[in-house]
Amino acid sequence: MRPYVPGEDMTHISVAETDTPELGGMVAVNADNSADKWYVAKEFFEKNYVEAFNDAYRKTSGMTFGLAVESMKKGHKVKRAGWNGKGMYIQLNDATDFEFSELNQFFSIKNTRNSFDTWVPSISDILAIDWMIVD
Repeated sequence: MRPYVPGEDMTHISVAETDTPELGGMVAVNADNSADKWYVAKEFFEKNYVEAFNDAYRKTSGMTFGLAVESMKKGHKVKRAGWNGKGMYIQLNDATDFEFSELNQFFSIKNTRNSFDTWVPSISDILAIDWMIVD
């Protein structure tokens, strides 16, 4: 998706009859067919797309623990900037079946011995603002 440029040729861009292209509108492009383009009205874009755009461009370092958890829910591994151990990180493990029962999601830490342990954050970890994505 890219910004609409006022005055650009809209001949090959689909525009709904109810829309008038204006500054702030966007032009969407089909990833599988670059010739398939359509105009997204400014008001619709601001209402529906801005939040997703902001989420995509969040900081990846200097994060709160809450943002670190959001990142782990999306599959990223995180660590604290101040950790001295080489290669250490935290990850969120999915729920799984374990001995005829469901094992809930849990955090694990890759430690300096290159193995994993379950992990529970300390108060210092929860209040820290030096979390960063490592992958």
